[in-house]
Amino acid sequence: MNTKIIADVGSNWITTTDLFRSISAAKECGAHFVKFQAFTHADLYGYHKPFRVNERSQFELDWIPALARKCKEVNIGFMCTAFNPDYVDLIDEYAPMHKVASSDINYIPLLKKLADTKKKVLVSTGAADYTDIHNAIKIIGDQKINLMYCVSEYPATEVDLTDIEVLKSVFGVKVGFSDHTTDIYNAPFFAKFYAKANFIEKHFTVIPEVDTPDRDHSLAPYDFLRMTQRLFARENHVEDRRIYDKDMLEYHKRRCVAIEPIPKGSKFAYGKNFGFYRIKKEETWTPKVADPIWPEDASALKDSKAVLDIPVGRHICWNDIE
Repeated sequence: MNTKIIADVGSNWITTTDLFRSISAAKECGAHFVKFQAFTHADLYGYHKPFRVNERSQFELDWIPALARKCKEVNIGFMCTAFNPDYVDLIDEYAPMHKVASSDINYIPLLKKLADTKKKVLVSTGAADYTDIHNAIKIIGDQKINLMYCVSEYPATEVDLTDIEVLKSVFGVKVGFSDHTTDIYNAPFFAKFYAKANFIEKHFTVIPEVDTPDRDHSLAPYDFLRMTQRLFARENHVEDRRIYDKDMLEYHKRRCVAIEPIPKGSKFAYGKNFGFYRIKKEETWTPKVADPIWPEDASALKDSKAVLDIPVGRHICWNDIE
């Protein structure tokens, strides 16, 4: 499944430096797109809020060309969610597709303006009912709309990713996943490989130490990178999992282990001088020794001799046998 990852910066910034840092970091962390949000207090609530000293400034439309140039420089797609129809024309000059927040799925003037761009429009479905979704599809068109299954809880503690398949079945359109969980493994992995989501959007912050409005449901670069590494290493996903199963593989998974000292030149005998056991973590010679011989390969010991003294409790390695 050719799933694209969107790093949503949202409100995770204080200065424009944070915005530009986010672009480079998102690219380094494996995202295909980095997304911003353009809105003012008046766009959301209908009236202007007096500016307070030390309060973060609002996102300025004048920043968009420079942000888009930076995206092009590092080879990551630029996106920006418009919360006002008047912003669409400027954003459309730079964005290959558009995004509608869950709150705006019923904002008809915005949907109509986005439909006029003839580009793909991702529409989040948090708190939406089927009427909302049907109306959005009618305005934007079933060939241009891309629904984004979403739970509007911040952070989301429960998601039902089978709803992605339900939305596909009911509406016959493509469906992605706007993920407000902080899960870096299960939810995105299921969304990509089982629900076949074509986009996964995740909030992203390069300033996790700062209490921004979106911080609690965002991933810092380290976790975002771990998520994308797992998602795009499926052909080696067993090996990839081993990074996180280190203790199980190094110590606890059964392997051929000496149950009594095996002197150099001795033959191996199952049940007499070796068996299938774990090894202890505190032993000073582990895990410096080479990879163990696993039970399924124990037949290799049948006619072999030890080429060195093997202490009791140590696993038997391929370079221990002749």
